[in-house]
Amino acid sequence: MPITTKQIAKFGLRLFITAILLIWVFSQINIQQLNSAIKDIRWPFILASCGLGVFFYLVASIKMQLILKKQNCNVNIATLFGTSAIASLYGLVTPGLLNATIKWYLLKKNTNKGTYIFSGMVYNQLTETVVIMAFGLIALMVTNPTKLLLPNVKNQYLLPTVSGILLTGTIVISLMLINRRTGSVFSRIFRRTIKFLPVKIQRKADETLTQTTDFQSAGWRFHCLITMLTIVMTILSCVFAFILSAKGANISVPIGVLIWLSALVGILGKIPISIANLGVREITLVQILAFYNIEPSAALIMSMIFFSGSVFMAVVGAAYQTFWTFNPAKLNSAAATK
Repeated sequence: MPITTKQIAKFGLRLFITAILLIWVFSQINIQQLNSAIKDIRWPFILASCGLGVFFYLVASIKMQLILKKQNCNVNIATLFGTSAIASLYGLVTPGLLNATIKWYLLKKNTNKGTYIFSGMVYNQLTETVVIMAFGLIALMVTNPTKLLLPNVKNQYLLPTVSGILLTGTIVISLMLINRRTGSVFSRIFRRTIKFLPVKIQRKADETLTQTTDFQSAGWRFHCLITMLTIVMTILSCVFAFILSAKGANISVPIGVLIWLSALVGILGKIPISIANLGVREITLVQILAFYNIEPSAALIMSMIFFSGSVFMAVVGAAYQTFWTFNPAKLNSAAATK
């Protein structure tokens, strides 16, 4: 995949945005407090965060294997784990969902079923986004931080009410998408909206939509299994990871706050505006945790501990990349398709 001038320009813009965001974050931090926070880091929680990342990627690989198997595309867990780790390596320089293209490219290269892989990844991302949003909205309803976040709002139940409406809408739309009858309606609407795009893009989109019918006819047992695995993944990657990061930075806030905050960071992390979500995550934590009397330096340390899990998996990805580069036959034999 040759690197074009346009891609370099986009990367430069994201690098610039990341730098501006981080400069603002560090402008809010007292150096002495930061030094003190660094000295007080609880390192066992960092190690636990790295171990949690490995377990998360294992569960994610099992989930993706089930999704691809539904499309008669068999890839073993070791290959899926390795490609996910490599994607996390490239995720340090590619923002949001874009690093998923690396994973797609590797799997497509070794299965020759690019459309199957892409539609499976779309379904996977959809379930992840829905579950993360559900976790965050439920946490907002339970904790109701209206007084802290929206002190000028007279109706203290406005935030839980809006969260409940959004939660209901998210669940209803998701169920309609995976239902064969209502899902076909969405597909027809989408096909009409892409008629003005180039023919090549229309053809690829049509192939992907055709593949999604496999999931619309998969049955509720399959969707429930995938949802359960996604819930486990969300608990590992968001809830537990944020709790460990907060403990490592000596931050004490209600667990409910960490849940909706992790969901917010997870959703924002899918927006491709910065590199490895740097800057966006830090500003979010610094700004919101300030309402709970948490110093910016502690919030920054928490963000770095959370980020350390991604760095560790990137190292694992680098090892996989090196091994498969010098032993391409290993990757080719690992990915088997029908």
